[in-house]
Parts: sequence; structure tokens; C-alpha cells
Amino acid sequence: MVFLFSWNVAGLSTVVHRIHASYSDGAKEGSGSSSKNQKKGLGGHCRVFAGYFERHASPEIVCLQEAKIPKSQLTNRSEPRGCANVEGYESFWSCRLDDPSKGMNGVVTYAKKGTVISADAFALGDPKLDNQGRCVLTDHGNFVVFNVYVPASGSHSVKDKMRFLQALQRAMKKQREVHNKAVILTGDLNISHGKLDVYWKDLVLHVNELLRQVQQHRQTSATAATTTTSNSRDDFPRWKRQLAEAWPLIVETMKTKEVVPSQTQNSKTGEKFDKFRLQVTMSNPTRIVPLGKHCNVKEYCLYGYCFDEMGFYIDPDTNAVIPTQQENSVALSILQELMFKIAKVEWSDETLKTIADSSDAGRMCCNPFRQWLSKLLEEDDMVDTFRHFYPSARGRFTCWDQYTNRRYENDGTRIDYVIVDRSLSAFLEKGGPLRTGETFVGNKNNPPIKKSDPDAAVAMMDPLTEEAALAAATARGQFRMAAFEGGGIAEATQRTLDTQFGPRHTGIVYTPPSFSDHVAVSLLLAGGSGDTASDGDPPSHWRCKGWGNLVLAGNDPATKKAQPHKVQKSIASFFGRQGGTGSNKSTVSSKPIIPKLPKKRPTIESFFQPKSETPQGKGTVGQARVATRTSKRQKKKGTVPSILSHFSKK
Repeated sequence: MVFLFSWNVAGLSTVVHRIHASYSDGAKEGSGSSSKNQKKGLGGHCRVFAGYFERHASPEIVCLQEAKIPKSQLTNRSEPRGCANVEGYESFWSCRLDDPSKGMNGVVTYAKKGTVISADAFALGDPKLDNQGRCVLTDHGNFVVFNVYVPASGSHSVKDKMRFLQALQRAMKKQREVHNKAVILTGDLNISHGKLDVYWKDLVLHVNELLRQVQQHRQTSATAATTTTSNSRDDFPRWKRQLAEAWPLIVETMKTKEVVPSQTQNSKTGEKFDKFRLQVTMSNPTRIVPLGKHCNVKEYCLYGYCFDEMGFYIDPDTNAVIPTQQENSVALSILQELMFKIAKVEWSDETLKTIADSSDAGRMCCNPFRQWLSKLLEEDDMVDTFRHFYPSARGRFTCWDQYTNRRYENDGTRIDYVIVDRSLSAFLEKGGPLRTGETFVGNKNNPPIKKSDPDAAVAMMDPLTEEAALAAATARGQFRMAAFEGGGIAEATQRTLDTQFGPRHTGIVYTPPSFSDHVAVSLLLAGGSGDTASDGDPPSHWRCKGWGNLVLAGNDPATKKAQPHKVQKSIASFFGRQGGTGSNKSTVSSKPIIPKLPKKRPTIESFFQPKSETPQGKGTVGQARVATRTSKRQKKKGTVPSILSHFSKK
């Protein structure tokens, strides 16, 4: 079998140290490495990750995003706890090169030795994109793995993000058509695809369509009133009428929106923070109404509130004008706020949930990123492995806002994926069950399904429900949120931390919130014998000949670039490189290197004893210098008598 584990660690250094703090006693000693070297990350193997991978059922492939490890740390082997060298694994890195000082982005794939042939940290074929450290490709014989960290929408323009996605799609197509490989795409795509992949309050209502429905209903009702006298029941939703009545006031008020400086204060320490907040001005009477939350960045305050605008993006390949935002499409949570603060109409969460479950609530129709992912699944014939097994699972998210404790309400999004070519779908295995916050007890490779729940009275949950998803995200309430006054995320017990471990499966691995704001996703492919496909034919199996004993092409230029931690300095550069010379070339000194002889402790006899002359051309350099000094002294009349001989004559 192949078990793949993919996780946005949001900073590998922090995660490695947290894992070490929680599991160092269970990690095995690395060969030939001292604890001092492990702490500094010098040489040896990373015992921390080796033990951690083992607890996670020993995945054959581990893909990490947002490593944030500069290439310089890898080349001089100062990466945290030697995490480039995990016993039994090869590691392949793509580091940010366009601005290495920031140390952001970065992806790394660990593959068990014998399962990987080559790697490429420049697989996109676009230097500008490849230098961002967002993609690394590994070749495993019959299939390749693209480990990616796609740009986020907030910090990058639509054009930049689409450029990356289109380059990625071309690179995957090249692997299929030119190299005859099946493709696995995994990582943080920063795209939430379907209606079930976002928190229900983040679904949108298309207000223009709702206004059309209300207008049509009014006309139908007016016509019916003139043709019949019966008092038939009107089942038209009340919330739609309320929205239609309030919308003109909302539109007029939102024209006054502005972002102004604001200040928040820590209630515990009294510390103040300068921030921004959105506000509108209402009349009759005139008053200021704040909207949304306080933000560190001015532009973030407007997110979701500029619904009166249309957005467009010009495709650089086709020059087509593609809409990116639909007019008057508003998130349920924002609409609930506007109805209450502006129109004085209160929609309860129960009402809002009813709206969310209706066919009126959905996703933004013209989002180009979701359209790209839909095209990948439909036209490129790929499979979202999580939805393959759990098409109706609710609340199964992979990322939450840590700063506002959203994980503890399960207000998140599913933006981390494992997507495979349909040719591999026949080998997909569900494996262990979808988690509900329970603790699995068993050995490292095949933990049994027997559960050891902290609360034996808790009935087994339906894993497809939002209740079960919340239980999984919080370890059934055992993970505690951070206090808003500060102090960080509350420390979890060892038993609670251990809820992340379980059997091999295709699904979601609920790593602790103190490790990262993302949890991991996983893939399980069934085992069996395979063969390399004939020329022009797609691989008939993921398993190629020699699987488990594949030889890494260590001299392949692309593979060498993906392993900067293996770069070795030559002897010439070791002796010849001098600091501050400004030269990039290594030179070897032409002067002979004379080893220093150990010094002998002088005695009184040796001090006064005349030094014998060493014949020219013989002896060491040190002896030659002594002979020269002795010869000069002997040119003077007489010699210094030995003090011992002087006293012996008396």
C-alpha cells in the first residue's frame, strides 16, 4: 500500500519543536548524531520526525507546505533539529528564492527510500513561479506527486493566482502526455470548492435573484386575488419578503461606508492596539454604525462588504474578460448583520440555518478559482479523494482562523486536498473511519479500530454530521481555545494530543491546533503488483516494478537542486575559501602545509645546553631555524659553559 500524508504546517520550525516537546521520548535515536547536534540541526537524522511519522502509521510519502525554511539553512545544515534528514526517508525541497530574506512559502516532500526515482523543484516551467517555493514534484515510477502551496486570494491578485494554477495544470498535463505518468496533486490549494466545503454562514445569497422571486410572487399573488375568493395559505418564505423590503435601505446606507482607524485593548494587560474598522453613517437620526471586525490591514475590513461592485479578470492566454465577483452576492453572516444593524430586522441563527439549507444559498457563481478546480475534476478527469468516499460529509474542514478561535466552533474551510487521476481511483482505499475525536490504541502500523474514548457514555456519532465534525476538530471538546486576553493556545493533555493518531485511511488527520492552523489530509492506495505502462498507454497500476527498491537518481541535476542539504563542499574550497576576499573561486595555497610538532617542556639542562647545528637541507623547518640561531651564537668568542659542568669542577 501507499499512505500519503499532506499538511500545511504554517512554519516547520515551530512544528518540529512542538513535536519534540510532546514526543521526543518516543523518537528513536538517529545514527551517528549527538543530542547537541540534533538541537542545532547539525548532521545526523531528525529523531523527532522519524518518531512522529512512525506514530502516524509510517506514511510512504509526507508532503508539507509553508515550511518557511530558507535554502541557506539547508545548505549549511542549520535547519531546525536536522529536519532535512529523517531516517528512512529522502527529502526534497522547494524554497523561496525570489526574496529569500523573508523565509516564507516553501514546500518539502519526504519519501521513503526505495519509493522515489527523482524530483524537481522547478516543475512549473516558469522561473517567476518556480522561484516562489510553492511546488515540488517527486517521481515514484508509475506516478508523480505534485506537492503545492497555492497563493492565497487575499495577498495576491486574481491574475497572479490564476497564472500559478494554469502553469500547474500545464505541468500535470505534461507529466501525463509526455512522461506517461499518473498524477497525484496534494497540498494547500487555497480554494474551497463546493457548498459543503465552507462554514454554512459563509454561503452566499444572490440578492438580485431573490428580488426577482419576490417580484414574481407579488404579481402571481395579485393575479390570484382577482380570480379567486378563497383564502389559500401563502407558503412564500417570510425572510425573502423581509429582505426585499430592507434591501433599498441597505443599498443606500452602504454608499456611506468608510474604513477608519480604531483601537482595541487587552482587557487583562491594558495594552492597546491600533487597527482599522469599517463603518457606515445612518440618518434619522444621524449615527455611526460599525460593521465587521477590527483588522490589522485597512483593505481587509472591506472584504465581503463591497457586494455592489462587479469584478473582472483578463485571462493572459485567451484575453477573455472573466467575471470574478457577481453583483449583490452577499454572505449569510454579513447579510444577518446588515439586516439587524441597518434594517432592525433580527434573523436568528435558526432562521439563518434554514436559509443555508435551502437551494437559495450557495457559492459565488463566477469565482475563477473554483471554476479552475471544477475544470480539473471534470475535463482533466481527476478525483477529489475525500469527496469520493464522503460526498455528503458536513463540516469537514482543514483550516480555521486561529486568531479568532474559529476551530472551536468549527467555522472553517476545506482548502487542503489530495486529488488523483481517475486511472488511480480503482486503487483508492477508505481504510480507517472518518474521525470523531476518539483515541485509537494500537501498534504503529495497524492500530485496531477498537476505541478508547475519554467519555464512555458518549454515543457513537454519525461521522457525516456537523456534530461529528466539531467533535473531531476539538477532540470532543478537549482542545481548549486561547484566551482573548493573550497567553496563546491552552496546553492540551498528552491523551488529547494523541487523538491525532490512527490507522491508515483516506480522509482528514486532525493534528492539534497548537501545531498549525491547518490539519492534515491523507490518501491510501491499495497494494498489489504492477508494471510500467507501455509507450503511449497510461499506467495500469500505481505500483511499478522494483517498488520499494527504486534507486534515486542522485546525480540528476533537477534532483540535486531539490536536495540542497546534500550539497558537499570540495576539499579545495575548504582550504582555499577565505572570508572577506570577495572571490567566488576556491584556490589552494602553493606553500607547503607544515604540521606543528608538540612542544616539549624545557629543563634547566636543555636551556643552557648548546644547540647542535642541523645539516643544511635536512630536518624540519623548526630545526633549521634553531640551527641558524646556534650558528650565529658560535661566531662569538667562547661559548656559554654548562652550569652543571661548572659546579662539577669545584
